[in-house]
Amino acid sequence: MIEASKAAEPSSQPTKRGRRAWLIALAVVVAVATIASLATAPKPEPVKVSLIRAAGAPGHKVLILEATNGTARPIQLSIGVCTGATHPAKTGGGRPMAHNGMSVEVAGRTTSLYSLLQPPKDTPYYVAWEFRPVWTPATRWERCRMACQKFFLAHGMPAPAEHFAPARHVGHISSTDIKE
Repeated sequence: MIEASKAAEPSSQPTKRGRRAWLIALAVVVAVATIASLATAPKPEPVKVSLIRAAGAPGHKVLILEATNGTARPIQLSIGVCTGATHPAKTGGGRPMAHNGMSVEVAGRTTSLYSLLQPPKDTPYYVAWEFRPVWTPATRWERCRMACQKFFLAHGMPAPAEHFAPARHVGHISSTDIKE
C-alpha cells in the first residue's frame, strides 16, 4: 500500500508543472493581446474642415479654411458662413442659410484651402459645412434610390428626395472659436 501511494506521487508533479506552464503561457498571451489592442492609434476623421486663420484684406475680412478628405473616394463638400447666433442643429431647426458659401467636389486623399468672406463685425455667425460621398450607384437598389431622388427633385419636393440621397455629414465652427 505504501508503494502504491509513492508511485502516484511522482505522477502528480508533472501535472502541476504542466498546468503552471499553461497558465504562464495564457497570461503572456492575454498581456500581449491587451497591449496590442491598447496600442492601436485612434481612427482619424474621414473628412475634416478646420479654420486656418481669419485674415484682413483691404475693405473686407476673409476666413481661410482647410478641408481634408481622408477617404479614398471623392466627396461633394459645401461650406458657408451662416448668420445667426447658434447652429440650427442645436436649436432643432432645419438647414442653415448661408451668408456666402461654395460647393465643390474634393478628390480622395487630398487637402485644399478655401476662403470665405466674413460678415460685418457685430453680426453673429458660424461656419457650417457638410459633405456627401459622390454617388455612383453600383447596385439595382442604389439606382432605384437615385431615380427616386431625381424624381422628387424634378417635381419640386426636396424633403422626400432627401430620404433617398446618400447620408450627409455636417459640422460647424462657431464664431467664438475664430480668432481675428
